Amino acid sequence: MRKIIFYIIVFVLLPMVTIGQGSSTEKKSTKSMMVLDGIYRAEVKIGLVGSDTATIYFDNGRIGSIILSADKYTYYTHIFDQPMVATIIGNNITAMDCFDTRLANLDISKNRALKELNCKYNQLTNLNVSKNTALTILDCGYNHLTSLDVSKNTALVKLYCGSGFGNRFNRLTDLDINNNIALAELDCNTNLLTYLDVSKNTKLTVLSCKYNQLKGLDIGKNTKLTKLDCSNNQLQGLDLSKNLELKELDCKQNQLTSLNADKNTALAVLDCRGNPLMILNVNKNTALTELYCSRNQLKNLDVSKNTKLIKLDCSNNNFSEDALNALFTTLHNTNTVEKKTIAIYGNPGTNTCNKSIAEAKGWEVIREKK
Repeated sequence: MRKIIFYIIVFVLLPMVTIGQGSSTEKKSTKSMMVLDGIYRAEVKIGLVGSDTATIYFDNGRIGSIILSADKYTYYTHIFDQPMVATIIGNNITAMDCFDTRLANLDISKNRALKELNCKYNQLTNLNVSKNTALTILDCGYNHLTSLDVSKNTALVKLYCGSGFGNRFNRLTDLDINNNIALAELDCNTNLLTYLDVSKNTKLTVLSCKYNQLKGLDIGKNTKLTKLDCSNNQLQGLDLSKNLELKELDCKQNQLTSLNADKNTALAVLDCRGNPLMILNVNKNTALTELYCSRNQLKNLDVSKNTKLIKLDCSNNNFSEDALNALFTTLHNTNTVEKKTIAIYGNPGTNTCNKSIAEAKGWEVIREKK
């Protein structure tokens, strides 16, 4: 059988690694630091899924062998004190995990059978996946990527190229996913995108494009969306009329002057904080459990139809004493397992309103920011 070869170059920045400190993400880090013979050394774990065996040749002459499993990751641990080059030879490797291993370069062009790749939290400045047409899951978030071409990866179901702030920060200015019609989940948050076309991605159920520079977002063709996070952009409008299955919407910190969610009757969580909204109608959103509408320009709010609501934040708006009292009267008095809270601080009527109206219904009224 034909062997599959990987070439991996790993550069370790020793001052950036803390002894014994794990990753802050949901997955444990695959590298750590230790002291042997008075020298700081890095421990890197590379995980593979496939059949038969894989052999790893390191540039310091060390050779490692892994017996692969077809249904779970097998990890090989290597300890080194200098930049390393590793060559991985295996038969039919279908998944690779090099999460948080300080990769500066990753060549997977020979691995045509690869279906899942996690190279998150590295130092990659480029990533060529044009030969990996079998890929269904790609997580390359938290790197130093400035471009990403996934036009050949038509089997992709999940794409995570989002990032964070600080040293590990992708800087994508463009993302073409027109050929990725099988895509169900897309996370491209914290990049430099000014435009995002998702019109061809009709199977999308989850979309996170927060912390970009989007001035518009057309999701009219994405009728299967259940979760949308488009917060911290420059959106001036958002048409939700076709997204009838939407359950979670985060559109905070935009420039929305209006928000019509009448058609989104499945909506359970709505976060529209930090917009210049003057009116918000949630009478049709009877499934709402959480509503965050602080830092807008609202003068009144009616939640009489929202009998499942347990968290309401309408702080830092323009509610007068009478408006807050009127809001309290619309709160439901249903007993809930979770504590019911309403935040009202930062409104003109915060200190003079009759909060006992809400308290009598089992609500905790938060008058001061915690």
